[in-house]
Amino acid sequence: MVEYPFLIASLVAGVLALAGVIYFVVRSRRREPTDAGAERHPDPGGDPRLRQMRQLTPAQFQRICHLHTVLAEANPVSLEEWIAGFEADSQIERELRVYEAVAATYLKATRQTILSSQEKQKFFEDLVVLSYDPENPIVHPARLPRGLPPWEEIVGWYREELGGRGRS
Repeated sequence: MVEYPFLIASLVAGVLALAGVIYFVVRSRRREPTDAGAERHPDPGGDPRLRQMRQLTPAQFQRICHLHTVLAEANPVSLEEWIAGFEADSQIERELRVYEAVAATYLKATRQTILSSQEKQKFFEDLVVLSYDPENPIVHPARLPRGLPPWEEIVGWYREELGGRGRS
């Protein structure tokens, strides 16, 4: 039996991904080349870590749009902030795989329970902390909202997801 919330979420994700691809195409056509022939990026706000912004591929952009949709309640930041964060990362593909594993684990763990927005955000933060070192998880299981599976099971799901996506 197909669960309606999952079906609706999938449809919304597809529509947003399509909108994201259109946005990406329009955005890339509007860029003005610099005198060196390179692409010009938005002002990184003076942060030296953001000065070396990378160009996303259309596939990476679509994956970011999907992550943004799936994790919207757990990580309520704008799509532009998601994009800027990945563009500033030196290992975009690796970071995408990590966030995809976090998202898959989040969906699997929250599928059978109802959490408040605050609980969703806290659980997402715990998964991000787990992503730092999945072999030595430092989140205390007592922090988990009620109704979620045991922490050890969640850690196992994350490791399985990350292992299936390749980790380098």
